[in-house]
Amino acid sequence: MTSALRLIRYLNIAAFSRLGILLCCIVLFALVSCSKKEQVSDFPENTQEVLEIIDKMLPGKKLRIEKRLDYIDSVKVLINNCPVSNVNTRILLYDSLVEAYRHFEIDSLIHYSRQAACFSESAGLPAKAERYLIMNTYALLLKGHTFEALMKVDTTDVERLYPENRVDFLIEAWHVSLSALSFFSPHEVNPDYLGRLVNVSRRLVDILPQEHDFYPLAKAVVLLGEKNYTLAVSFLTSRLECMDLSDPFYCDYGSIMAMIEHSRANYDQWLYMQALITLSELKNLILDGEAMRQLCAALVMADDIDHSLNYLIESQADNAFSGAIMRGVHVSDAIPVISKNYKKKEQSHWKLLYRAIILMLVLVMACGIAMYVHFRNKKRLLAMHSKLEQANDRKEDNLGNFIALCASCMERIEDLNRVVLRKLGAGQANELHSLAKSGKFVDEQRRMFYDVFDEVFIGMYPTFVDEVNALCMPDKQIRLTDSGKLTPELRILAFMRLGTDDGSQIARLLGLSLNTVYTYRNRAKNRAVDRVSFEADIMKIGRIC
Repeated sequence: MTSALRLIRYLNIAAFSRLGILLCCIVLFALVSCSKKEQVSDFPENTQEVLEIIDKMLPGKKLRIEKRLDYIDSVKVLINNCPVSNVNTRILLYDSLVEAYRHFEIDSLIHYSRQAACFSESAGLPAKAERYLIMNTYALLLKGHTFEALMKVDTTDVERLYPENRVDFLIEAWHVSLSALSFFSPHEVNPDYLGRLVNVSRRLVDILPQEHDFYPLAKAVVLLGEKNYTLAVSFLTSRLECMDLSDPFYCDYGSIMAMIEHSRANYDQWLYMQALITLSELKNLILDGEAMRQLCAALVMADDIDHSLNYLIESQADNAFSGAIMRGVHVSDAIPVISKNYKKKEQSHWKLLYRAIILMLVLVMACGIAMYVHFRNKKRLLAMHSKLEQANDRKEDNLGNFIALCASCMERIEDLNRVVLRKLGAGQANELHSLAKSGKFVDEQRRMFYDVFDEVFIGMYPTFVDEVNALCMPDKQIRLTDSGKLTPELRILAFMRLGTDDGSQIARLLGLSLNTVYTYRNRAKNRAVDRVSFEADIMKIGRIC
């Protein structure tokens, strides 16, 4: 748009020659047309593709609106600087300005169309003035003057209009009737307003040549009034197939096609058509249309609440900018429905969130339990490892004690051998016999065995005595000797813990009689809290689990 203003200055149109102004208008129209048309590689084949294109185009709409406003400002500059005597040029500029405001800003459209009508009237162009006032009819309806617009349509005698304005008036009346039908058909088609639209369409069919762009549309509406849907669709389809979405007529043709699809309960195709009409309005920068609002209702039925809410907000913003009050009222009808469905969807999301939170809590608890079990097992393993290390240490100590005991025995045997040889050599056989009969050597070796056994066993099972007493009644506890050694009773239990359960073997190792061993075992059982499991419990002492 800046390039257009530069071109104006370049042409030096201060004197406003007709040629200079016409060149500027051509340039401005070309720039706006380029800004309105956007390339679409392929015609969208389904609703989802259309919605994706709409979503991509919506962020750029603000820039396109700014470009349109720049264009409008440029035309206003030209009008203000154009001499009043240059009637044809001012009319051309007014046409451009009114067309730029059409479907863009209703208040400005009404204002400048009236201004253009006053200028045309003063310039001796009553037909042109009449045409500008005709273009106000649809705008009055959107501003909320519904009764006034409908009365203007009903009371205007078409035959009294200038011939060149009759078709324009009927087309304007057709749009007024279509919008009124939309306003007063919130759920089902209102037959009274449909009849009004059909009557206007019949009048158009009667006066329009068949090659006119509007003829198939008017004919399709007449067939719609006759409920001849198949033939009406064929009329519309023949034109829609060769139309581009940037064609302004696409919105009108698409609206009637969508109405037919809705009447035939073909809601998927109705949704598709509403999406295409919305895209067409977006391409043509039509801000006072209702396609996006209709699309909101269709998307609610399709359970696409997110798109519906976004388009509802966008539609309301367009209505506020354009000043289409009636569209805004109509949009408000969809708000409770969308709000209700959105709340329902939100509740569904909350339920999913609660379930996810519960699942996460369960997983966290499971992880906590798993970690607890892991660390507990690790602690047990460390404890077992420590016990195994202690057992290895005791094994080494016990091996050393065993070697020391064997060495001591060998030494004692050698000493005994020397004593025997010396006594026999000295002829002291009787003394040797007395020494052997006294058992001195045997008792000495047994005491040594007791000392080593007690030390080794207590080292292996340091809590043995306490655990034995835990199995006994409180008043029948077993104590160590004053020197910290095991008593014969405890030694018998110690041999049992080591797996030596044979009484005769225990008797030989301890140097006791078999009856003495049994006596000690019975005495120990009598001390026990549970006589039956006493010996089995002894076997469990010091066991690593």
